[in-house]
Amino acid sequence: MEDEEVVNRRTQRRRQTLITALLLAGGYYGMAVLYYTQRARKKCAHFFNLTTSCSESCWEHWNAADAIYFATVTMTTVGYGDLKPITTENMVVTLVFLIVGFIVVFSQIAQALAPVYQTLELWFFRFSEWSARLILGKRGEGKLVDLDGARRSSLLSNYPPRPRTV
Repeated sequence: MEDEEVVNRRTQRRRQTLITALLLAGGYYGMAVLYYTQRARKKCAHFFNLTTSCSESCWEHWNAADAIYFATVTMTTVGYGDLKPITTENMVVTLVFLIVGFIVVFSQIAQALAPVYQTLELWFFRFSEWSARLILGKRGEGKLVDLDGARRSSLLSNYPPRPRTV
């Protein structure tokens, strides 16, 4: 069994990581909404006048949903291309959003969600082991190994530690 002080410190660290991730994401998306709703423009979706060329009358500002969608697509480096910066100013700001979002915000969110992913991975492993026993009538062939050797989860107590290589 783990020491209560260690468990408390781990819980406190996870809580701080989650709060930091939420604050960074809130600030990132807030800045995206503030900037892109004021400065970015897109072609009007409801303007279907085919007889004239596209002029100033068929452009509109992005709404908050557009800004959040674009910030997410940019931060995750997907880049669908349906919304894109048009002016040089918007391109420079988008580049800053990309760098800050990918390096700072996205990594902090991933770090905050790491315990959730670890738990899901263990559940999926146990489910696959259970289904193999159910279907094959014997214990599954795979073994769960704690790669970093930290034994952070109580679910790992039934599994052997990572083999040491020399």
